[in-house]
Amino acid sequence: MSEYDTALLNYNGVCVYEEDILNTCDNYIANLENPDMIYKAAVFNGLLYNINKYNLHKLLDYRTVENKTLDYNLLDNIFRKLYLPLCYKYNKTPTVNQFSVLCDIDYSNLSDIRNGFYRSNGSKVNNIYSQIVQKWYSICESALYNKAIEESSIGAMFGLKAGYGWRDNTTITVETNQAITHESAEEIAARHAAAVLPEKPVLD
Repeated sequence: MSEYDTALLNYNGVCVYEEDILNTCDNYIANLENPDMIYKAAVFNGLLYNINKYNLHKLLDYRTVENKTLDYNLLDNIFRKLYLPLCYKYNKTPTVNQFSVLCDIDYSNLSDIRNGFYRSNGSKVNNIYSQIVQKWYSICESALYNKAIEESSIGAMFGLKAGYGWRDNTTITVETNQAITHESAEEIAARHAAAVLPEKPVLD
């Protein structure tokens, strides 16, 4: 088995290992005044910043000299294999905004990719990239909905309204990987109640 086979992430010969991620997490938490502070949003964001700085910096050198493009397949691997497991481990609800902190990406760029165009020049984005980013939003929306229902979280419901266009007793537009659909709040609630998040990856 090669070193690439055991890596959590690898790209262009650069590997990131789960053990190194865990060491970064342990060192960061060990320096907190209280380890339980890791469950606070701002402190968790600090952890993501540290992981970017110490573990992902070389991996995320995905911009080519010619066109400064992002590799969305790499970003998708980071989202699925690293970011989601960290959220499960530290009991955080995943958000695309927070994921942008981990990858040091301008959040507004991801929002524009989701909507199908580049912010810098207004040109249309590759549809595959748009679908990848839409998938992140869908997973995060579903997790936020589950939090709102299971914990009766007013903050989570506010997040659904502010971030995903949810409205009380009105027809809203929700983006999916397949198409744009028009659903009522009740229809969306029923759909998300039946939704199943991806199997929780392990990052012990």
